[in-house]
Amino acid sequence: MKIRTIIICLLIAMHFDPVSKDNSLSVKNCFFTNNNGGILVSDSTRGNFKSTITSCTFTNNKADNGGAIFKGESGQMTVNKCTFTNNKAKENGGAIWTYPTSEPGDLKIIGCTFKGNTAGKGTNNVFGSYSGIV
Repeated sequence: MKIRTIIICLLIAMHFDPVSKDNSLSVKNCFFTNNNGGILVSDSTRGNFKSTITSCTFTNNKADNGGAIFKGESGQMTVNKCTFTNNKAKENGGAIWTYPTSEPGDLKIIGCTFKGNTAGKGTNNVFGSYSGIV
Protein backbone atom coordinates (compact mmCIF):
# COMPACT_ATOMS: atom_id res chain seq x y z
CA MET A 1 0.00 0.00 0.00
CA LYS A 2 1.35 3.41 -0.93
CA ILE A 3 0.59 6.30 1.41
CA ARG A 4 1.04 9.86 0.28
CA THR A 5 1.18 12.47 3.01
CA ILE A 6 1.14 16.23 2.69
CA ILE A 7 1.99 18.10 5.89
CA ILE A 8 2.05 21.85 6.67
CA CYS A 9 1.33 23.46 3.35
CA LEU A 10 -0.42 26.26 1.55
CA LEU A 11 -2.08 24.84 -1.55
CA ILE A 12 -3.79 26.55 -4.41
CA ALA A 13 -5.82 23.45 -5.35
CA MET A 14 -5.31 19.75 -5.57
CA HIS A 15 -6.63 16.84 -7.59
CA PHE A 16 -5.74 13.29 -6.60
CA ASP A 17 -6.73 10.23 -8.59
CA PRO A 18 -5.08 7.10 -7.17
CA VAL A 19 -3.42 4.78 -9.64
CA SER A 20 -4.28 1.74 -7.60
CA LYS A 21 -7.13 0.87 -5.28
CA ASP A 22 -4.65 0.28 -2.43
CA ASN A 23 -3.33 3.84 -2.38
CA SER A 24 -4.22 6.37 0.27
CA LEU A 25 -3.86 10.09 0.75
CA SER A 26 -3.25 12.01 3.96
CA VAL A 27 -3.45 15.81 4.04
CA LYS A 28 -2.52 17.59 7.30
CA ASN A 29 -2.29 21.22 8.47
CA CYS A 30 -3.01 22.71 5.04
CA PHE A 31 -4.74 25.93 4.03
CA PHE A 32 -6.97 25.99 0.95
CA THR A 33 -7.99 29.58 0.19
CA ASN A 34 -9.66 31.34 -2.77
CA ASN A 35 -9.65 28.30 -5.08
CA ASN A 36 -12.03 26.99 -7.67
CA GLY A 37 -12.57 23.86 -5.60
CA GLY A 38 -10.41 23.38 -2.52
CA ILE A 39 -9.54 19.71 -2.81
CA LEU A 40 -10.85 17.14 -5.26
CA VAL A 41 -10.48 13.48 -4.41
CA SER A 42 -11.44 11.53 -7.50
CA ASP A 43 -11.69 7.83 -6.77
CA SER A 44 -14.68 6.69 -8.77
CA THR A 45 -13.53 3.13 -9.52
CA ARG A 46 -11.12 2.35 -6.71
CA GLY A 47 -13.11 1.04 -3.74
CA ASN A 48 -10.27 0.47 -1.24
CA PHE A 49 -8.88 3.99 -1.55
CA LYS A 50 -8.71 5.87 1.77
CA SER A 51 -8.13 9.56 2.34
CA THR A 52 -7.72 11.47 5.58
CA ILE A 53 -7.87 15.24 5.84
CA THR A 54 -6.80 16.54 9.26
CA SER A 55 -6.51 20.03 10.79
CA CYS A 56 -6.95 21.84 7.47
CA THR A 57 -8.61 25.19 6.84
CA PHE A 58 -10.85 25.78 3.81
CA THR A 59 -11.76 29.44 3.19
CA ASN A 60 -13.49 31.19 0.26
CA ASN A 61 -13.27 28.25 -2.14
CA LYS A 62 -15.90 27.74 -4.82
CA ALA A 63 -17.04 25.00 -7.20
CA ASP A 64 -20.15 23.68 -8.93
CA ASN A 65 -20.51 21.01 -6.20
CA GLY A 66 -18.46 20.83 -3.02
CA GLY A 67 -16.98 24.29 -2.63
CA ALA A 68 -14.13 22.99 -0.44
CA ILE A 69 -14.10 19.19 -0.95
CA PHE A 70 -15.50 17.00 -3.72
CA LYS A 71 -15.36 13.27 -2.90
CA GLY A 72 -15.76 10.75 -5.71
CA GLU A 73 -18.07 7.76 -5.91
CA SER A 74 -16.17 5.14 -3.89
CA GLY A 75 -13.46 4.86 -1.28
CA GLN A 76 -13.43 6.18 2.26
CA MET A 77 -12.72 9.69 3.50
CA THR A 78 -12.28 10.99 7.03
CA VAL A 79 -12.32 14.74 7.62
CA ASN A 80 -11.04 15.49 11.11
CA LYS A 81 -10.71 18.80 12.99
CA CYS A 82 -11.02 20.96 9.87
CA THR A 83 -12.55 24.42 9.52
CA PHE A 84 -14.80 25.38 6.60
CA THR A 85 -15.56 29.10 6.23
CA ASN A 86 -17.36 30.96 3.42
CA ASN A 87 -17.05 28.23 0.80
CA LYS A 88 -19.59 28.28 -2.02
CA ALA A 89 -21.12 25.71 -4.33
CA LYS A 90 -23.17 26.66 -7.35
CA GLU A 91 -25.29 23.51 -6.86
CA ASN A 92 -24.89 21.43 -3.65
CA GLY A 93 -22.59 21.09 -0.66
CA GLY A 94 -21.15 24.52 0.06
CA ALA A 95 -18.35 22.89 2.06
CA ILE A 96 -18.34 19.16 1.16
CA TRP A 97 -20.00 17.14 -1.59
CA THR A 98 -19.91 13.37 -1.75
CA TYR A 99 -21.34 11.18 -4.46
CA PRO A 100 -25.01 10.50 -3.55
CA THR A 101 -24.66 6.74 -4.09
CA SER A 102 -21.69 6.43 -1.72
CA GLU A 103 -22.19 4.21 1.27
CA PRO A 104 -23.05 6.23 4.43
CA GLY A 105 -19.81 5.11 6.14
CA ASP A 106 -17.63 6.29 3.27
CA LEU A 107 -17.46 9.84 4.64
CA LYS A 108 -16.78 10.55 8.31
CA ILE A 109 -16.70 14.11 9.61
CA ILE A 110 -15.23 14.48 13.10
CA GLY A 111 -14.76 17.67 15.14
CA CYS A 112 -15.07 20.08 12.20
CA THR A 113 -16.36 23.66 12.24
CA PHE A 114 -18.69 24.97 9.52
CA LYS A 115 -19.41 28.70 9.19
CA GLY A 116 -20.89 30.77 6.37
CA ASN A 117 -20.82 28.08 3.65
CA THR A 118 -23.49 28.41 0.96
CA ALA A 119 -24.96 26.37 -1.90
CA GLY A 120 -27.24 27.52 -4.69
CA LYS A 121 -29.62 24.55 -4.66
CA GLY A 122 -28.86 22.16 -1.81
CA THR A 123 -27.32 21.95 1.61
CA ASN A 124 -24.89 24.67 2.65
CA ASN A 125 -22.44 22.46 4.55
CA VAL A 126 -22.45 18.78 3.50
CA PHE A 127 -24.32 17.11 0.63
CA GLY A 128 -24.58 13.39 -0.12
CA SER A 129 -24.35 10.17 1.86
CA TYR A 130 -22.28 10.36 5.02
CA SER A 131 -22.24 8.69 8.39
CA GLY A 132 -22.88 11.89 10.27
CA ILE A 133 -21.02 14.80 11.73
CA VAL A 134 -19.41 14.04 15.09
